[in-house]
Formats: sequence, C-alpha cells, structure tokens
Amino acid sequence: MTYLALGFCQSRDYCTSSIIGATNVQQLRENCEPFLEDAKPLSDEALHMIDEIHMSCPNPIMNL
Repeated sequence: MTYLALGFCQSRDYCTSSIIGATNVQQLRENCEPFLEDAKPLSDEALHMIDEIHMSCPNPIMNL
C-alpha cells in the first residue's frame, strides 16, 4: 500500500513533495523506495484504476 500511495504521488507532475512517516528504519526504506532512480513506476493500468476510483467519488467527505 505504501508503494502504491507514494508511487501515485511520484507519478503526478504537480506533486513536488510527499509527507512520509516512519517510526523505524524498515518503514523509512519502504517510504523511500518509490523515489529511487531504479524504482519501477506504477503501470498505466494501475494509474487508470486509481483514476476510475477517484472519478466515482471525487469528494469523499461529501458522502459522510
């Protein structure tokens, strides 16, 4: 889930930073992984699925 979330942020041109939280070294490594030079970007299919979910509920706070 971490890779998916941060990989999505990495795929957005307008997202210039990401706030990560880590309480141990392993979590820090997981959080940094999507930003490494040799990191595999999210597939077009994954990004399309994320966009579909977003479009089905673009403002989730309004559904409360």
